[in-house]
Amino acid sequence: MISCSESTTSQNATSLPPIQSLPAEILDDLFCICCDLSLPIGFDFSSTYRQLSPSSDSSESIQLTALALNHVCTRWRDITLANPKLWSRVEIRGLLEKLTNDNVDSILLLTKLYLDRSEQRELDIVVEFWDTFYAEDEPLEISEALYSQARTFLPVYKAFFDEAHRWRNVFICVCREIFGPNHYDTWPERLPILRHLSIHVYGQSHDVSRLTPPWLTIIDAPFLDTLIHTGHRLCIGSGTSTDPPLSLPGLTSFQFTGSLNNSNLRLASPKTCLTLRNISGFAGSGPITCLANALHIVAPPETTYYEWSLSNTFDFLKLPNLSQFSIVSPHPTKTGREAFPVEELKSFLLRSSRVLITHFTMLDLTISDEEVLSILTLLPSLSHLAIGVRTYDVLVGPIFSQTFFRRLTYYSNQQGDVYSNRLAHLVEFHLGWVHLDAIVDDNPKVKIAFLDMVASRSHPVLEGCSPLKHAYLRGYRSAEDSTFTQQLRELLGDAIKIDWMSRADWSGFGEWRIV
Repeated sequence: MISCSESTTSQNATSLPPIQSLPAEILDDLFCICCDLSLPIGFDFSSTYRQLSPSSDSSESIQLTALALNHVCTRWRDITLANPKLWSRVEIRGLLEKLTNDNVDSILLLTKLYLDRSEQRELDIVVEFWDTFYAEDEPLEISEALYSQARTFLPVYKAFFDEAHRWRNVFICVCREIFGPNHYDTWPERLPILRHLSIHVYGQSHDVSRLTPPWLTIIDAPFLDTLIHTGHRLCIGSGTSTDPPLSLPGLTSFQFTGSLNNSNLRLASPKTCLTLRNISGFAGSGPITCLANALHIVAPPETTYYEWSLSNTFDFLKLPNLSQFSIVSPHPTKTGREAFPVEELKSFLLRSSRVLITHFTMLDLTISDEEVLSILTLLPSLSHLAIGVRTYDVLVGPIFSQTFFRRLTYYSNQQGDVYSNRLAHLVEFHLGWVHLDAIVDDNPKVKIAFLDMVASRSHPVLEGCSPLKHAYLRGYRSAEDSTFTQQLRELLGDAIKIDWMSRADWSGFGEWRIV
């Protein structure tokens, strides 16, 4: 922090420190940069909590940049007080177990100061307790002692809730008691200008809401664009299950964990991308109609629970507007190939708008190539396909065979009978399988089948078929110099753009290049 002494109006400008000689307008802009007002906000538990253990001396942290600038000198104080925007971002981060009555009183005092000095500006808010997040995205059960400390924070929540009419972007950790009978009138139900809400719920293992999820009631949020819920399950909607469904016309992204239920699924509109993470329960009987146009499922680890969760998720859903669908497993294992519920997925696709699906991703799933082909047969409009594994374990994911590539090849025999016209509209193809470049080099039949498949799609012989424009392939070594890559170049020329990805580049898998 740059410090300076208070200046008098008679002081010569040339004797001022360089920063003090700047016009007030420039300083005001610099202060906005110092307060990070142009940067996105959000939870940072993915990096922070791994560095802070429960024994850390850090008790709490509140963003104090504006307050620090305010105390440098009289001129800086005047500038900061004249700009309420500098006080419109409040970030509180720390460890729940470090809360005491004294530091809660301090946080409450500072929170009210920021809320007061921000006047009626739109608010960006973060309330994050690192020790309420669990590394595997599972709900974290906290002790009674820790829950008691959480209750001491209720006055701070109340101060924020009273200003809900100014919420713009909010990332907030809350205990389930916020939605219980003792505090049913605390959570704000009308959020007139809110754009983004990310809410993480923590609670106790013996909480009765484990059996009956509490309601996060929203009556009005016309501009809500992104809604993310993690932690313990909630029913999100306009009230009880008998109330009219909540309408969120602007919702483009909706992510939730916990359980599938009518109220949550009805929040999606035809413009919504819906993400389901580690679904652990189902309220009511399916299938329930959801209007989302895109569905992304993050499966739990491949255990007995994995198959149960996926099977029931597919049985519970019907998406008549679905055009983009992806399913990934973040923790693949060496379980048997029967673990993935193929027939339930097919039934889901047949119930939904399978003929409208253009983008399809299957990642880190134990599924055979024959099963993959049987699924692709149901998707006649597919234009973007990503399939493969992120692990080096050859027992995970489909084992792509000569037959697999032959079945995706445009080919006519001497009698003119078409061997395959699957994926006639495919323009982008992502394929990742252990050491793909090495595997095809060591298996001539697989390599020839793959080369034939790609070549047939560079200039398709079948009328009405689209040429493949981009292929994204995974290799563990420098694939640019491999024999396989050289053969691809000779065969295709510039007809298809081929990108090789290493393990480090894998994050781009399924991020489409062609719109």
